[in-house]
Amino acid sequence: MIQEENVKMENLKAPPGKTRVIVIDLFSHFDCLVDDFPSREEAIKVADGFNSRRTSKMDSVYYVYDDQGNYIHGSDWVSP
Repeated sequence: MIQEENVKMENLKAPPGKTRVIVIDLFSHFDCLVDDFPSREEAIKVADGFNSRRTSKMDSVYYVYDDQGNYIHGSDWVSP
């Protein structure tokens, strides 16, 4: 479930023990929280599922962050 709000850099940090997926609309530069997941593997699977459907460089991109706010995974098409 995507939450309709712009995610500020300080909000990239997932709750303790969780892993966060963020989506960035590369056309509007709007970003929002997709969800927080109980495991890194589940979050990566969700992000990869969305990123694998990208057909152009301007399609939205999904990134994964840990509970310290560190980038851990995303699309090879675009850097975070």
